[in-house]
Amino acid sequence: MKKVLVLFLVFSLLLIGCGKKGYKKGTEEYKFFEVMGKVVPVMSPDTTVEFVTSNDFTVVNHDIMPM
Repeated sequence: MKKVLVLFLVFSLLLIGCGKKGYKKGTEEYKFFEVMGKVVPVMSPDTTVEFVTSNDFTVVNHDIMPM
């Protein structure tokens, strides 16, 4: 139960702190995640992958990438 609560709090903080969706091409962040996307496809800056979905919110890969 504690793990679920901690996980919920982490995702809640991610939603509150992250307003940015995606990266502009040519920036250092875009280049970094482009290389990461070749190893871990979920980290690609050109794709959006939903990790958590509820009636109130959705957590996608772009929400957690800056962390």
